Amino acid sequence: MKTSTYIFLLLCTLFVSCTGSWERWVDTSDEKVKILRYDEVVDDFVSLNSYSALMRLNTEFSLQTSMLIEDVLGIGNVQDPGIDRKLRAFYQDSIVQALYREVRRQYGDMDTEEELLYDAFTALKEADSAFVVPTVYTQVCALNESIIINDSVIGVGLDKYLGADYPLYKSYYYIWQRRSMERDQIVSDILFYYLADRYDAFQNRTLLERIIFAGKMHWIIAALLDKPLYEEMNFSGDRLKWCVDHEKEVWLSLKNSKLLETTDWVRTMEFIEPRECTPAFGKESSDQLGLWLGAQIVDSYMKHNKNIQWQELLHTDSKIIYQNSGYNP
Repeated sequence: MKTSTYIFLLLCTLFVSCTGSWERWVDTSDEKVKILRYDEVVDDFVSLNSYSALMRLNTEFSLQTSMLIEDVLGIGNVQDPGIDRKLRAFYQDSIVQALYREVRRQYGDMDTEEELLYDAFTALKEADSAFVVPTVYTQVCALNESIIINDSVIGVGLDKYLGADYPLYKSYYYIWQRRSMERDQIVSDILFYYLADRYDAFQNRTLLERIIFAGKMHWIIAALLDKPLYEEMNFSGDRLKWCVDHEKEVWLSLKNSKLLETTDWVRTMEFIEPRECTPAFGKESSDQLGLWLGAQIVDSYMKHNKNIQWQELLHTDSKIIYQNSGYNP
């Protein structure tokens, strides 16, 4: 089973090891994308003690149930005796029930997300005939994982997208962690992590290669969703202003210190993962400065190569992008 998980650090798990061989997928490129409401089936099982819902969990949603029990919640093995009672007891916890109530309140339908995903997946399928349109389902993950990918099946933890000001979040997350816990981030997150998984983030080793790869993904998603690049990347306010004002300073610092060539994971994450600031540039600095620079390099590449469309960019190597970007902030 090939699995990639996203534990709400935007790029931390792009390069996690994957194992297994589960191959099933559903190609919905010729029909409307339907987000499967697995969370509602689990809710029926928990709230109503529904036998028919339990049967659906074990048959129609057997993969999702296995992933939920073993990978997301970590409460045992799907084959363990009495695991159904253990799952039901877990979801009867008062905090989890509060999350479920809010999910039901906010996500009565997901029509907007379905339409955006349909348009994006259709465009990607047209750009790359080998692109596999994934099956997308929702779950309540007890604040564990926002996005989980198993080959071409994507699980979305709706309880991680209840809004930055959702009161319960303030007990568990810093403000810089909460800024991406908004509904309008769901489609971007699905596309980013699925494309990263499909187009092999593992080939990128240095900090420069990794930030350009991430910048490429964000640039393509911005094009697919018809959003400004900074907005798709969730840079705004003082954070955005700091990046614009200090772009040259940051670039020259990383370049002259040869940090762009580092393959050290800890140093790389200093410039990629969300955090309060980037310590090397002071307490007032923005975080994720590597992501910002990577996107600017890709944007410069596309502006200097106007004959290239995003469809071709999808397959362009990070080194080639940098060498032909003309990037000079």
